[in-house]
Amino acid sequence: MEKKFIEEHLLKWIPIFCDKVITWAELPFYREMAKLTKFFIEFENEGKDKYLMTIVKAKNKFTYPSPLPQGRSELFNFI
Repeated sequence: MEKKFIEEHLLKWIPIFCDKVITWAELPFYREMAKLTKFFIEFENEGKDKYLMTIVKAKNKFTYPSPLPQGRSELFNFI
């Protein structure tokens, strides 16, 4: 649902607006905020999925030792 909203609404105007701010803003603050906003919207649309898949793949390659001792309490059996 979020991806659909970004694609159908935000991506139609935010990148264009940000490019204009980057080109025409007199103060560096506004140029940098426009760059950040454009990056964030594009990341939310496509980069987030790639980033999360990279994390999942990396996690599957490694095994982590349990931080709890072998004789742990029954309270921790759900972990």
